Amino acid sequence: MLRSKRMIKLEKPQLEVSEVVDVLINSMRNSNNRKESIKKYRNELIEFENKYDELGSKQQLYILNSNDLNKNEEKKNDLIYLYEEKLVKSKEGRKYYNQIKANTKFDKCPYCGHERVETLDHYLPKSNYPIFSITPLNLIPACFNCNHNKLDEDINRYDEMIIHPYYDDFSKIEWLKAEVIPNEEPSFFFSVAKTEKLITEDYNRLVHHFEVFKLAELYSANASREFQNKKKYFKEKLLFYGNEEFIKDIKSEIESRKEKETNTWEIAMLEAIINSQWLLEEYLKS
Repeated sequence: MLRSKRMIKLEKPQLEVSEVVDVLINSMRNSNNRKESIKKYRNELIEFENKYDELGSKQQLYILNSNDLNKNEEKKNDLIYLYEEKLVKSKEGRKYYNQIKANTKFDKCPYCGHERVETLDHYLPKSNYPIFSITPLNLIPACFNCNHNKLDEDINRYDEMIIHPYYDDFSKIEWLKAEVIPNEEPSFFFSVAKTEKLITEDYNRLVHHFEVFKLAELYSANASREFQNKKKYFKEKLLFYGNEEFIKDIKSEIESRKEKETNTWEIAMLEAIINSQWLLEEYLKS
């Protein structure tokens, strides 16, 4: 059985920017012209980390204006250098990089819940929000595909924010749905369900997240592959037990899965199977 795939809520890193920046500064040679400049940014980094946590806890990171944070080109270059050359490449910085990267569940990317974590993603892009380039709360363990798919865009509205693994938790609402697409070999179409419990703004955010990370395509490929692997099992079970018992058994599996987690593509796939008259009456009986 495959491990369930869903967006994953993570605990915030037990690490503050003050510790990270102090170690990175101390690792720099005195002859490095950037060292004294970067020292001057220390208090500002701490101040903005607190602001980030305050706004993140309220799902209001869109309030941060990238234009206000991106005016000083020299500062921007220094802060990006601090991430790219010191946090990523230096021995002193790499221990923090790896610590944050390891802050995940099952080594799975929290954005898609599918691929293996390979890198760190800046939730607010460092090119537009350089003040958060080494802020642990802004660094998300991610797979290469999600890191690549996420563009360096400004965030100006609530519904333009992707789901933040440290601050957002949509597991209490069932929002992922799938439907069977009849064909020579059935496929599955995944989307965000607009339920009564999901306010419009949250629905739009989930749709945005779904589109940015191409989750419909990813989950569809997973479900089609899983269905083909189990096609013989489903056919034999349906023919032996009949529709009513087959549906009852699948529903029991769905409920069992929901006790552990919701909004997985496996659950949505199983629900789509028992809701497809074409699949139950024609395809699986052929």
